[in-house]
Amino acid sequence: MDFGFYLIMRAIHKIAKNTAIYTLAEAINKIISIYLYILLANYLMDFSFGQFSTIMTLTVFFQVLANFGLDKFVIRENSKNVAMTSEYLKHSLKIKLILGFITYFLLGGCIVLMHKPEVVIIGTFIYGLSIFFVNASNSYMSAFNAHERLEVNSLILIFIKLLIFIAVLILVHLHMGLIQILSAFLIGEIIRVCLFIFIFHKKFIKGIKQVISSPVSDFVILKQTIPFVVVSIAWLVYMKIDIIMLSSMKGDQPVGWYNAAAILLIGLMFIPRCYTLSVFPVFSRYARDSKKLLLFSWNKSVKFLFLVSFPLAVGIYFLSDRIITLLYDITAYSNSINVLKILILTLPMFFTNSINMFLFYALEKQKQATIIVLISTACNIILNFILIPKYSFMGAAYATLFAEILNISMFFGYAYLCLSMRSKIFDSILKSGIACALMAVLLIKVHDYNLFVISMMSVVIYLLILILLKAFDDDEIKIFKDIIRKSLLKIRGTT
Repeated sequence: MDFGFYLIMRAIHKIAKNTAIYTLAEAINKIISIYLYILLANYLMDFSFGQFSTIMTLTVFFQVLANFGLDKFVIRENSKNVAMTSEYLKHSLKIKLILGFITYFLLGGCIVLMHKPEVVIIGTFIYGLSIFFVNASNSYMSAFNAHERLEVNSLILIFIKLLIFIAVLILVHLHMGLIQILSAFLIGEIIRVCLFIFIFHKKFIKGIKQVISSPVSDFVILKQTIPFVVVSIAWLVYMKIDIIMLSSMKGDQPVGWYNAAAILLIGLMFIPRCYTLSVFPVFSRYARDSKKLLLFSWNKSVKFLFLVSFPLAVGIYFLSDRIITLLYDITAYSNSINVLKILILTLPMFFTNSINMFLFYALEKQKQATIIVLISTACNIILNFILIPKYSFMGAAYATLFAEILNISMFFGYAYLCLSMRSKIFDSILKSGIACALMAVLLIKVHDYNLFVISMMSVVIYLLILILLKAFDDDEIKIFKDIIRKSLLKIRGTT
């Protein structure tokens, strides 16, 4: 085994371990989250759920502004120099606290100017306080991510999500309103940051050698994070502006219909999120040390994310009516079926493109990523202005689809033309397309059968066809076998 392959195997084992741990935890977290939001959607019904969605979306906008891209900066820099963990964390928390006060008052002004009902204004001021606590938690999460200790973040997230879920369940049973529900979410975030502070300072940081004094200033950090924050804000606007514009133009009820479908799409985003957070520290090291290993890792990542996302999109598209009927009160959310059909088409693009953002970060090409995201965001806003007045919530869905096509085209185009990163995904697209076409025929034929049975049959057929078409090359088979072999040895060693 040559040294290059040895390095690849080491990295893949680390990525596989972190991805498996984080994916399992995030899967549990997302299942809880989706069930929680479905519970709220059916309890609050479309109009009040639309108000809830508007409050949550607005708060996230200003939370990202207060974050100022510091989390990705901390992960990248700490991955290169672990001795700076405490220093970068200290700077991050101080900057976020100052920005938190500014953004909280901006959030309050924004909701007042939107002339929303009193319950929405009060709810925004209450849940808006989470800006401080969420961003503090995210700083600690970034430190753990940089040290590839994703299991800490995962366990805390699951615990807090369960706590919020139980609290909301009690509030629903007691017939409480929107304000009390938002307060439960806020209290959950306060508990989360307390747990992070305790674990980091009492259990984690003592084992890491730290520098005595800080070689950087707040101003220097802020200057370096500007591309990160521009991308983060532009990306958030790109992902969430449809809800804000739909609320402003058409009211909160269409927001409820739209968000009921969007929740299911967002719920699946934990898969690329888990993977990219695991691979980002590796990308950062390879960007510094080995372009060949970076290209290898990137290609395998793109292929993996596409092969996972494409059948998911096809399956959900053909079963969208069954899924919405199963999860929601169909008398209130029948309009969500067509929204889901359009939004789910973006899933393969979101999955495969998610790795490109981290590739650009690792190569310190934040400015180029910023330009691409800004163009896509501008396109999305323009399309929303054109389509929402005429087509309401369906217009917002089509705007998202067209903007994502433009976004992924620009990212892969720049990677190919300017970074000399040659993607080898076309063979995977063809083979996955054949497998998904046959899977779609099955879904049409057995559409009304038991949903769980249909899903399992679809997975088996898809995987069998990929294997018959030899969708996995010799290197990938060798890597899979080696990972399985070492995993079995570890299991035997613990018994």
